[in-house]
Amino acid sequence: MFQFLFEAMTLTFFGGAIGVLLSLGISNVLMLLIPSMPATVEPWMIMLSLGVSVAIGLVFGVLPARKASKLDPIECLRYE
Repeated sequence: MFQFLFEAMTLTFFGGAIGVLLSLGISNVLMLLIPSMPATVEPWMIMLSLGVSVAIGLVFGVLPARKASKLDPIECLRYE
């Protein structure tokens, strides 16, 4: 179960990191194109977005992880 939860949280963390990088890039482009528009990204926003991303991975990874941990590996491999 821990392996599936760790995988889900890792994937959502990297997805959140890609989202943060894209948002930083977009805000920099906006500040170059429209200098009067304040488009800054604060450090607390980055930490909050990564935390929410990992929490979503944890919450939505619990059900599949519990389901997979209860399966018998021999029975699963028999149908592959």
